[in-house]
Formats: sequence, structure tokens, C-alpha cells
Amino acid sequence: MGYFPFFIDIENKKCLIVGGGNVALRKIKKLIPYRPAIKVVAEKISGDIRSIAYAGLELIEKKFSPSDIDDVLFVIAATDNVSLNAEISSLCRERGILVNSVDSKDDCGFIFPSLYKNGGLSAGITTGGASPSLSAKCRNILEKNLPEDCESILDFLSSIRPEAKRRIADGNIRSAFLKECMELCLSLNGVPSSGDVEALFEKYAGGDRKRSGFVHIVGAGCSQADLITVRGLELIQNADVIIYDDLISDKLLDMAKESCRKIYAGKRGGRHYMKQDEISALIVSEAEKGQTVVRLKGGDPFVFGRGGEEILALREKEIDYDVTPGITSAIAIPAEAGIPVTHRGLSRSLHIITGHTDSPDGISENFEKLAALDGTLVFLMGLSNLEKICSGLMENGKDKNTPAAVISGGNSKNKTTVRAALGEIAAACRSEGVKSPVTIVIGPVASLDLRCE
Repeated sequence: MGYFPFFIDIENKKCLIVGGGNVALRKIKKLIPYRPAIKVVAEKISGDIRSIAYAGLELIEKKFSPSDIDDVLFVIAATDNVSLNAEISSLCRERGILVNSVDSKDDCGFIFPSLYKNGGLSAGITTGGASPSLSAKCRNILEKNLPEDCESILDFLSSIRPEAKRRIADGNIRSAFLKECMELCLSLNGVPSSGDVEALFEKYAGGDRKRSGFVHIVGAGCSQADLITVRGLELIQNADVIIYDDLISDKLLDMAKESCRKIYAGKRGGRHYMKQDEISALIVSEAEKGQTVVRLKGGDPFVFGRGGEEILALREKEIDYDVTPGITSAIAIPAEAGIPVTHRGLSRSLHIITGHTDSPDGISENFEKLAALDGTLVFLMGLSNLEKICSGLMENGKDKNTPAAVISGGNSKNKTTVRAALGEIAAACRSEGVKSPVTIVIGPVASLDLRCE
């Protein structure tokens, strides 16, 4: 059964609770902050319920009768009599009245979520009855991470909207102003001073204000959503526009706000893709609309991610930006395969090389220098040039028996790791039918397998 989290205004609406014990007490306490008119019917009502000082609470000691559900918005069957709870549920369903029957999911038309309320901010969390403990844990996360006085903050944010509409005509700029007001409140853990607010108005309503937004160049890590940094995730959640690469987890994109536009700009061999100049122009164009743009890149933006080229395009147009590093595939993918890129006694250095370039032969590295290195060589995007890489290293003195590994699929479910000596690794990959994208590791560490058994 799927429970959709509706939010219904129950202030001054009539509700019925049948039962007068501890369960009913807990339900009453959950409802009171939302100010409904609560009628409690039970043959015996506890002293704890009677001691509640709430003007909207009506207590009636008697047996339940079908007429008790007349003219109520919802009913809670909270007795210790399973048959009576089921009878109440059946009556409510016949009359189209929402009903919650405690400890009987099948008899419920709605369920009580784990509630978080802080002023005008309300959140209801449910696992559909699978794990109330997980719901409570999620609620605790909200309690620990949100300001204590959300009510004052929400009152301020609500009060500032009419003035913002009067002073800032452009809807996109006004939206950016309101967003920065909210972020300022969260950073202060309270309401900003009138001077701070006026400074923001000057920033957004001043006649000389540039219309440019802000661009966050964000590394998404490698494939798995949980390999992104905390900062990167926060930026995704607040973005107006996300321009994302190939191999970005759908889970990350799903974490964006509902109004966020998501624009695919990925690149993969054999598939139509945007050229880098087109991607840079797109980023600039979106920022010039006053948007908060997240350029979401696989791995790290500066490890063959062309983040530097995109920044140069932003600088040329004087658009503000920042960079959030990501976990590069040069380190994460070998680690997933149990290969440390450095290891005492085996490798004291790491060299990351592109396995594919725009040169006529696809690779233009100085193999004489690379072959002389004692550390770990990691080639990215090099499957099509694997034979050239291996032969180039061996022809320039690298021992053909040097351990090598090719990892395909990275952190995906279909990952494959092929290990062999440098002189045999290309043939082994052909035999295994290895597919792009791959990470190639060459050096003594490639013989290690430190995965958990």
C-alpha cells in the first residue's frame, strides 16, 4: 500500500478519538499543535487525558455509538478492543470518513507519520509501518540540523515577500533574493537585522546589479550517489539548474528540488553529445539568467574533467563561481577493486594520465619518461588505446611482467576487473570482452586485492 503524504488543514476541524488510555493520550498530544476540535469518547478516560489543558478538547465517558462519527473529518480508533476498532473502521469506510485504527494497518485509511513541527514548518515521515525506528531517526536528523526557532524565521520570510514583490520586479531576481534571505537566516540561526535585509535589497534591487547568477562546479564522485561530498549534495539540493555529465547517478538528480531544471550534457563514444564549447556556452547562458547553476561532473572537475575550461568561460563573462572537488575515478575505481594506488614498499608515487586524446594516434604521451617511473600509472578513458599504451611502455623499457589491471564498470553493478602482466593484459581484456569506460592501473600495486572477503 502506498501512503501519499497529504497535508490537510485540521485547525478547528472536528475529529473523534475512541479510547481513553495511553494510546489515545499520545494521539491527542500529536494533534494539539495543529489545533483541531477533539472529541474523546470512552467508557473510562484516564486522569492524564483529563489533565490536558486544551480548550478544543471535549471528553465524554460512554460507550461508542455509530452516531459519534457524525460530522467529523477523521476518526482514530484507539481502544484495546480489536473487534471494536475494526467495527469503527468499517463504519468510517462505509461513510467515506478517514480513519486510523491503532495496531491494525489493514483497517487504516490513514496512518500517523513520525511528526516534526517547528513553528509553521511541519514534516511527516513514514516507512509505511515497516520501521517506525527509521522514521524516528529521520525526524531526529531534522531536529538536530534545523534552527530551534523556525517560527520566527518563517514569519520573517513570509513578511518579506510583499516588499520583495514591490521592490524587485524581475521574478528570477526576486526568487534569488528570497533564497538568499532564507540561507542568511539558516546561517544566523535566526532572523537577520534590518540592516542586513536592506543590504540584500540593495544587492538585488539596485539598478547597477548584474543579472548573472552563480555557478558551482561540482565533482559528483564515481557512479554511486553516496560518493559525493556533503557540500556537493547541499548544492544539488539548492540548484535552479543542473547541467550534468554522463555516468551521474539518477539518485543524485532525484535529490534536486522539484522546480530544478536538469540538462544532460554528457559525452560517450558513439553517442551524440555536446561539444565542450557548447557546454561552456550553456553554463554561461543559464547563469546570465540569474540562476544558481550546478555543473555536475563525474569524478573530480579538474582531473580530465575540463572544469578549468568552463571556469575560463565564466571568467570571460565575469560570472561568479566556485569549485567543489569530487572523488576522482583514478583513486576510487582502483580502490573498489581492492587496489591501493600507493602502498609502502611498492609505490611511493601516483601518475594519472589520459588514455585518450584528440591527436591522430589517440594518445600522445612520452612513453620513455612514463616507462622509467617506479610508481603507479593510472590511465583513464584508455580502452581503445590499451595495446598502444602497453606496447609503448614495454618498447621504452617497462618490464613486460609488471602487474596490470583493467577495471570496467567502476562502481556499477556490472563491474569487471581483469588482472594480468603488462605484456598480456590487452589480450586478456579482449578475451573477457571488457567494455568502456575503464580505469587502467599499471605497477606493482595492481597485484594487490584488498577487498573485504
